[in-house]
Amino acid sequence: MSQEYINDVNKQQMDRHDEFMRLYLPIQRTLYGYVTASLSGWDGVDDVVQDTLSHMWAHFDSFERGSNFAGWAITIARYRILEHVRKDKKEKNMFSEDALDSIAAASAECSSYEQCRRDALRGCLGKMGDDDRRLLRLRYSGSATIRGIADQLDRSVHTLYKTFRRLHIALFNCIERSLAQEDHK
Repeated sequence: MSQEYINDVNKQQMDRHDEFMRLYLPIQRTLYGYVTASLSGWDGVDDVVQDTLSHMWAHFDSFERGSNFAGWAITIARYRILEHVRKDKKEKNMFSEDALDSIAAASAECSSYEQCRRDALRGCLGKMGDDDRRLLRLRYSGSATIRGIADQLDRSVHTLYKTFRRLHIALFNCIERSLAQEDHK
């Protein structure tokens, strides 16, 4: 095997891993929440989540790109939960399969809603002026305090609080409008 071939295979594996992580990270809390809500206690939650992730990674090539990754993950988790319950005789208060389906649907919807809100936020930030985006970046992309930003920009703390309040309200309203428009499509 040539070094070029090995490098190409390694790049493909890294690209695949990057794509998996890009899709997984936004839904990891949703997946964990679904598994937690579906089991009768904390025992087994981490094992089921780990088993689900292993299964997802092993079968990632079968995931249809562009489809609902959260729904795919929750479907896999549902089967991992059922398998866990069959194996673990201590698991008593297991939900019915219909209840698991309801929990799965709610979890997938929540993940989708959160993603919609993040997308709307990105769009709304893109509509803001450069100065407003810069100010928000100063505030939220590090450990800067309002006092530190005020000193850096030679503004009063009171003025900055008013500015951030105005920006937060504008972002909130923009996000709500974007989501409302999306609901009507």
